[in-house]
Amino acid sequence: MSRLLEGKRILVTQAGDIMGPALCDALTAQGAIVVASERALVAPDAASDVVAAAGPVDVLVANLAIAAPTTPAVDVGDDE
Repeated sequence: MSRLLEGKRILVTQAGDIMGPALCDALTAQGAIVVASERALVAPDAASDVVAAAGPVDVLVANLAIAAPTTPAVDVGDDE
């Protein structure tokens, strides 16, 4: 397997949720140094705090860890 991301520092947000673990595994397998943040990004300053705490990174993967909607598009109301 080629290691296309060898030595690249990649920040993955909400790394413990939804696709986070799979993303971290795949990036690591490609040689990346994964900075995995499990902090929720709910508070207004949370994202900037996570980026600042990570230090220098080459790539940011914004895994928002939001479950996909299950409502058919034709049935989606204004509230959703």
